[in-house]
Amino acid sequence: MFIATLIAGFLSSFVGLVSGVLEYKGQFNRLRLVTLFTSVLLLILLLIETNMSIYYYAVVVLVTTIINLIINLYFLSKSGFRYKMEFDLKDKHFKLMMKLFVPVVLSQGVYQLSLIIDTMIASRLGVGRVSILTYANTVIGMVNVLVLSNITAFMYPRLIRGSKANTGQESLSNFILFMNSLMCLFVILFLAIGKEGVSLLYERGNFTPENTKVVYICAFIYILSLPTNAIRDLIYKYFYINNDTLSPFNNSVLISVLNISISLILSTYIGLYGVVLGTVIASYLSLVFITIRFKRNLALSLTKLVS
Repeated sequence: MFIATLIAGFLSSFVGLVSGVLEYKGQFNRLRLVTLFTSVLLLILLLIETNMSIYYYAVVVLVTTIINLIINLYFLSKSGFRYKMEFDLKDKHFKLMMKLFVPVVLSQGVYQLSLIIDTMIASRLGVGRVSILTYANTVIGMVNVLVLSNITAFMYPRLIRGSKANTGQESLSNFILFMNSLMCLFVILFLAIGKEGVSLLYERGNFTPENTKVVYICAFIYILSLPTNAIRDLIYKYFYINNDTLSPFNNSVLISVLNISISLILSTYIGLYGVVLGTVIASYLSLVFITIRFKRNLALSLTKLVS
């Protein structure tokens, strides 16, 4: 299990690298079609096995990951991209890459740590609280994967081109307006039909209507942070474009500490909802602090963003 999962994760890193190159070359739709094809293939392989074991599942995931990588490598070769492996530790581009790469890795670690702390807080609030928190996170994760991450990946290469053409802030302001409008629409849609969706996904067996209500409320509180998360992610991307990964990392560390502190305090008074609300409040503070850093470090035109 570990070997299969390790290989699949290792190959997925190459898929991510290839996707970054192809997205920059404007092949966004082709990448998503490949992902759709391999996902459908994975589903079919799982459905045709009547006595599926965890080992079969691990092997199928590995096989579909390999197929995904092969197809993407084919499209990469057709795009004209060429790569020659060369190790030169003194190369200035390698040094710059490592300087930018380390804060990104550390910021991801800080984010995962804050999630673990949230889970630990929830585990102290009673039986089933961790499961409810996981269900709510899964609902928000689906929105993030299907909408936010895909649109952000689509916008990122265009932000890079805009930055090279000295129209980066104008492109950023347009993307922020679009993302904010889209995420606010999702908030409204979830308010209208979210409870029915949660019921359809989870309400069976020991999952009661009362559990549906709690998961829906937690998910709705979480989803209030979607607009701010979308704007913050775009601003993070703009920092990355300008070779600054340290500012987003420092912001992530500060917000993770605030997230844990606020969640601990609020959970004392309102239980599980306090854990969720603490994360949402931290996301709003994150946007405020990174905007301040943006204005100071990159001379952000606030008037342009507001307009």
